[in-house]
Amino acid sequence: MFPTRKERHKNASYINWPSTMFLFGVYWCIYFFTPTARKGIWAVLLTGVIAACLTALFDRFKMPVTLKWLLSTVICIIGIIISAYSLNQI
Repeated sequence: MFPTRKERHKNASYINWPSTMFLFGVYWCIYFFTPTARKGIWAVLLTGVIAACLTALFDRFKMPVTLKWLLSTVICIIGIIISAYSLNQI
């Protein structure tokens, strides 16, 4: 019922880095595999919504913090590679 000690000590500038990295990686992975003919503004918005939903599911999973960091770091690195690759194609 009451917030845990960890939640009480979070200030307004708290950033959940594993979730942020997971969101970035998932967004670029989904966007990269979207067919080129469908990459319009609605595809970008839909990709963002899907990535946000997957990140919310990622937050709800009960797993050790080290596993969350490992998984989000791997997904983020894949996203960085994909975004760099897609920028080189322009």
